[in-house]
Amino acid sequence: MAGCSLLPTAHANLIAYEGFLTSEGNGTDFNDIGATGSGFSNPDASSTNFRMDIEDGLSYTDNFGNALLVSGKSAGMEAFESGTQNLQLGLTSPITNSGTVYMSFLMDITAVSSWGIQTGLTDGQVGDSSSPTGILEAALRSTSTNYGLYSDGLLDERTGLSTSTGLFFFVAEMNLDADTMTGYLNPGNLLDVANTSTEMTGTLSGSFASMDSFVFSLGGDEAGTIDEIRIGTTMADVTPVPEPGHLGLAFGLASLAFIATRRRFSRK
Repeated sequence: MAGCSLLPTAHANLIAYEGFLTSEGNGTDFNDIGATGSGFSNPDASSTNFRMDIEDGLSYTDNFGNALLVSGKSAGMEAFESGTQNLQLGLTSPITNSGTVYMSFLMDITAVSSWGIQTGLTDGQVGDSSSPTGILEAALRSTSTNYGLYSDGLLDERTGLSTSTGLFFFVAEMNLDADTMTGYLNPGNLLDVANTSTEMTGTLSGSFASMDSFVFSLGGDEAGTIDEIRIGTTMADVTPVPEPGHLGLAFGLASLAFIATRRRFSRK
């Protein structure tokens, strides 16, 4: 069932979702097709440096065979380019500084150096060819040794997995009242993310600002793609897997079809 996108879910609290569901071929410039999901918009490409293209979609299966629901393609950079490359999506409705918000995304890093990957929610748009460091509000960032959490100088936590290439599924919880952020990398069980991941946590030295955009930023020595960007109000919203009821229905229908076929042949 890995990569299945046909089974519905009961979760309905997504603030925004981007799965890059497009029929465009690999290598198509992202700014030529715009955002394809919901809750996001494509900001003015003339003021944001989009050096991103469409690539094959990403998928994630945990140690128990649970597969993240996915669809479509991914977007990113498959080759080095000088400067900073930013894919940025504006939120249709900004996230204000109250309540708890969850975020997740799949990221396949194919080349990495240090300090170059900065991905998450921001309080503004990235200027052309610039680094988003100064506007990051809730982000996963690579350092010279480890992945960690970052928030505009108010949080700089560096205890995640070693900075490296590979597929990463990142889930974050932002408590906007307590000004805390917890990040989870590569959960071993999608149904129990908090207890089966590499966990990073920290408290901001100030307060979260209102967040109105999402950025995937790569430095000139990095390459990779991003997929399945989700912003929601519960952990389940941003870690969806096929629900048992729908799986049972699907297998039940398949069994009935098999039985009916056998009966038809037995009557011949």
